[in-house]
Amino acid sequence: MKILACTDGSEQSIKAMGKVLEIAEEKKNVEITVIHVMPMYQAFFTGYEISSEMVRQWDECRREESNKILDEAVKCFEAKNIHVNTLSKEGHPADTICNVASEMGCDLIVIGSRGLSGLKKWIPGSISNAVAQQCKTSVMIVK
Repeated sequence: MKILACTDGSEQSIKAMGKVLEIAEEKKNVEITVIHVMPMYQAFFTGYEISSEMVRQWDECRREESNKILDEAVKCFEAKNIHVNTLSKEGHPADTICNVASEMGCDLIVIGSRGLSGLKKWIPGSISNAVAQQCKTSVMIVK
């Protein structure tokens, strides 16, 4: 069984990692990939003149933050000696998650019911709802 576990560093996504851990302990033969999708920087700088140095610094900060989020999500698996792969991508979260799940041939996507996705954090469950509606893969939304 291949599971794509989605994280954005929020409390709900950490709960989702706990659910994936439960599945992994129960099934034993599970391949887990933990994904974090970084927002595209163009959305933040639309209408502003920016230098290539600003873009480089912004990319570096985003990648560092993404690595921290992935490292935090992986801790619960390491404590139980369960190996997971990590993946950091850039793009629209729902589209990217669905594309990766399809490309990898995942059997299940596990995602928190709401997260910290920029302005969309004010719309409860917007990313998880979009993933559930768009993906052909089965989706478990953890509350």
